[in-house]
Amino acid sequence: MCSEVVTILDNLDTHADRVPEKDAFTFQTNVSGRVTRLTFESLRHAVSHIGGALSETFPAGARIGLVYAASIEFIVAFLGCIQAGLVPVPVGNIKGKRSVSPSIDRVRAVLRAARPVAVLCLDERDMELLGEHSGLAAQLISHTKFASAASAACIVRRRYTDLAFIQFTSGSTSEPKGVLVTHGNLLENEEAILQAFGHDETSVVVGWLPMHHDMGLVGNVLQSVYAGLSCHLMSPEDFVQRPTKWLELISEVRGTTSGGPSFAYEHCVARADGVPRSLDLATWRVAFNGAEPINPTVIERFSKRFSRLGFRRESVFPCYGLAEATLFVTGSHIIDVDVPRFSRKTSSSAFAADIDGKVITSCGPLAGRNQVTILSIDGSGRSLQDGEVGEIVVTGLSVSPGYLHENYNARKEEVVKPLRTGDLGFAFDGQLYVVGRMKDVIIIRGENHYPSDIEFEIMRSFGEHGVHAVCVFGVNPLDSPTGAEEMVVSIEAASSVNKEDAAVHIRRLVLGRFGIRVLEVTFHRRFELNRTTSGKIQRQLVRDSHLAKLQIAAGDVSGRGEGTSAR
Repeated sequence: MCSEVVTILDNLDTHADRVPEKDAFTFQTNVSGRVTRLTFESLRHAVSHIGGALSETFPAGARIGLVYAASIEFIVAFLGCIQAGLVPVPVGNIKGKRSVSPSIDRVRAVLRAARPVAVLCLDERDMELLGEHSGLAAQLISHTKFASAASAACIVRRRYTDLAFIQFTSGSTSEPKGVLVTHGNLLENEEAILQAFGHDETSVVVGWLPMHHDMGLVGNVLQSVYAGLSCHLMSPEDFVQRPTKWLELISEVRGTTSGGPSFAYEHCVARADGVPRSLDLATWRVAFNGAEPINPTVIERFSKRFSRLGFRRESVFPCYGLAEATLFVTGSHIIDVDVPRFSRKTSSSAFAADIDGKVITSCGPLAGRNQVTILSIDGSGRSLQDGEVGEIVVTGLSVSPGYLHENYNARKEEVVKPLRTGDLGFAFDGQLYVVGRMKDVIIIRGENHYPSDIEFEIMRSFGEHGVHAVCVFGVNPLDSPTGAEEMVVSIEAASSVNKEDAAVHIRRLVLGRFGIRVLEVTFHRRFELNRTTSGKIQRQLVRDSHLAKLQIAAGDVSGRGEGTSAR
């Protein structure tokens, strides 16, 4: 990467000069059917306008909270902050519009942690809710104040090492943390995505992911600005209510790049009955799958279900990333390769390795613009051999300099430091395999068990029989009625599922396959288990919620909460 002073807005200027009338973004809503559209030239104009107004109000480097639903307005406000030399903090909007809800609690918590000088809100009701007992010192300002204000264009030049924005983590394993992302981090990561995905002027992005989440922001929105791609967007709420609308949009605009976590593909399979047979998914070249351990069963089910509409399994693009590396670390397409050490011929360079009967999907090469190594977790820091499970460590210019409130000072030169991810994985034949989070490992009778292995097996056996999602977690000896580490399986299932029979079969499967006796199987409605904004199940919160409902008395477990328990 060159050391010239640039931001992603230089890319926007280039595209606005070269292809001014090309669509940069469209946004569609299910409710009204309205389509909002911005060309690259109109995007540049809107960003310049709001950026000028912001620069006249706030000093360079100030943090600005953005409480916006997924929208064109969010994109303009985010880029306007960058143009004004400010540091945007994407937060998302408040769901439910109630003064007490998990959504508003998270928004308030993020804003209190970020300590912005001001919070821009798209919805004035959000302003009212945030103003009620929030304890925020920041000004609450409506988006329309700056969008409609008269202003002179102003560009504040920044260095690569200056902060571009603050990305709060999804909180799948802990409280959300504010990750510092520099302009250099962002540009490097966007180039890594462009090269890995093979984007060119013919690429068309389709997205539904939350724009305040790293995959939706960096992977969809900012990649399109960086590479000059047309990006067609819909809201996360519309996707959840009608997932096949995502596929319809890909077909309609002839999308080439789109994706999400594994749950998105599973959600489409579960609701596939209403998909028009006229859809054409043959243009979909990069179906990225990330943000959680890749479930090969879901890949197979999705590929099989939608092959009649032109979807090709070879389009599946498993990848690995995290906010602390800006977003993307590695990923690759599925191709055929022979892996003799793993006892079967599998399909991949993102291949499924069969280790003692466990199928794990590769997330891409170890070497690229980022370098991935596997280190021992015993404290020695030694590099591990192929097939040995250890901590995934990432090195590269995409790696964040740290977290908010860690006294970061912009330096003249980028400092590359290894990122210990807290994720467990192993290497084989130059490929990375992710097996889970270190803190999620369940230790029973001295043996390590990875929840994702068990979840994949349950989904493989029951995914076509009404089971929508699985969360496996351990109960430590202090919380267990037996005084030993135990395992609980929480299931999101269709109402038609016979819970008693399903629990019996799940117990038999886990005992026979892994040698573990399941303490309890709980059943829940679809999307009832705790999730992040990107759809990942929050294992630790599910566990905490389960324990809160338990009453340990006389060596028995009682209390069922909202979910139905089958012991």
